[in-house]
Amino acid sequence: MRYHKFRGKSKIDGRWRYGYLTEISMFPEKLAIKDPISGTCIPIIPGTQGEFTSLYDKHRNEIYEGDILIYDNYDGTDYKEWHIGKHYVIKWDEEEACFECVCPGNVMSASIWKDMIVVGNVFENPELVEENN
Repeated sequence: MRYHKFRGKSKIDGRWRYGYLTEISMFPEKLAIKDPISGTCIPIIPGTQGEFTSLYDKHRNEIYEGDILIYDNYDGTDYKEWHIGKHYVIKWDEEEACFECVCPGNVMSASIWKDMIVVGNVFENPELVEENN
């Protein structure tokens, strides 16, 4: 059985929390992260939730929806040179039912994500995405 792991920023202390995404009627925005070990539910800031893609970056960091990645594994080919310095955002594509790694005008294949590095996320580092434009 696949474990759907999520993260979200706590409304209580602003830290990232990891676990199950759940809705709790007693919280005003109803979204919470439930710790899989303790069972504690922590209300999260709406819009900060992101699902774990089940993939890892070059340094074995988990890659989540909303993460920003860069490609730094240039091997001299023209194809890869174009990607150097570009910031890619992990997004869920409803139509294709999959995660995508996108920057304006390009989608990076999931097979390349292992050569990329997580440098931030769209919630804490929106300026990184703005640099692409």
